[in-house]
Amino acid sequence: MGHSDKVMSIHYLRVIAALMVVCMHMFSYGLVAGVTVNPVYWMKHGVSIFLVISGFVAVVSTEKLPSNAMSFIRRRLVRIAPLYWIATLLLVLAGITNRGDEASLLLSLLFLPTPVHGVDRLISPTLDVGWTLCLEVAFYLFFAASMALPRRISVLGTAAALIAIGLVGPTLASGPWTRFYLSPLVLEFGAGMLLAWTGLKAPWWLCPVGFVLLATLGSVTDNHTLAVSLPAILIVGGARGMDSWLRPVAFLELLGNASYALYLFHRHALALVVVSLLGRPAPMALLLPVGFTICVTVGVLFHRHVETPIGRALSARRKPAGIRYPIPA
Repeated sequence: MGHSDKVMSIHYLRVIAALMVVCMHMFSYGLVAGVTVNPVYWMKHGVSIFLVISGFVAVVSTEKLPSNAMSFIRRRLVRIAPLYWIATLLLVLAGITNRGDEASLLLSLLFLPTPVHGVDRLISPTLDVGWTLCLEVAFYLFFAASMALPRRISVLGTAAALIAIGLVGPTLASGPWTRFYLSPLVLEFGAGMLLAWTGLKAPWWLCPVGFVLLATLGSVTDNHTLAVSLPAILIVGGARGMDSWLRPVAFLELLGNASYALYLFHRHALALVVVSLLGRPAPMALLLPVGFTICVTVGVLFHRHVETPIGRALSARRKPAGIRYPIPA
C-alpha cells in the first residue's frame, strides 16, 4: 500500500490511541511501584478515538468498493477476527486470565460480552479489550443492514441512527444487554461516519484542544457525550485539518499498521515479558520506557508475521482486481 492510499491523520491517530490504552494499562495492573491511583486513567478514552476512526473507516473504505452487506462483513471479519481469536486463545493458554471456561470463551470468540451468572450485568470478553470489538461487530452489522439502500441514505441514515441511539439509548436501556448495545459510545461511530461523508477538516488546533478536554472534562461531568465523545470528535476532526502538511514517516506508518496488534497483544507483552524482566512492581522510570518498547515490539512482530500473512491469505482470492484500499481498514 503506497503512501497515497492512507489518510495520514487517521493513520497516526491509531498509533496515539493504541499507546494511550497501553499506558493506562501499565498503571492499572499494579506494575508501577508506589502508584496506588492511576494518574492516566483518562487515557482509556483512546478507545473512543478508535470508535470515531472506525466510523470514518467504514465510510471511506466502502466508497470505491462493492457496497453489499456480505462483502463488507467479510472484509471486516478478515481484518479483525483472526488476530482477535489468536490473542484470546493465547491469553487462555498462557494462563494470564482466569476467565477461560468454555462458555465464556465461546461467547468471546463470537464477539459477545460475558454475562455473569446470577447477576444482572455483563463483563468484558476473555480478552478484556475485546469489549470494544463486540461493539465494533454490532456496528458493522448495523451498517451492513443498510447497504441495500442508496449510498446517501445508507451512510447518513446509519450515522443519524447511531447518534440518536448514543444520545437517548441509555435512558431506554432496561437490562445489561441493552445497556451495553445502547451505550453512549455508539454515537462515536456515527460521528466518524459524518466526518468521512462530509470530508470535514476542522482547524488543526482543535486536535490538541480535544486531548486537553479528554484529560480534564471527566472531573467536571460524568456525561460521556460531553466528557469523552465530544473531545474524541474534536481530536479526529482537528487531526484531519493537518492532512495538508502531515508527511509519511516510515516508523509511524509501521506503528499505525501494527496498532491493532499492539492493542490486542499488549497485555500478553506486559504479563509475560515485562513482568518477567522487571518484576512487579517496578520503578516508573524503568517500567515506562521498557514497557512501551516491549509492547510496541510485540505488536509489530504479530502484525508482520501473523496479521499480515493471514490477511493476505484470506483476502487474496476475493479482492477485486485493481482495487486500492484508501486507508488500512
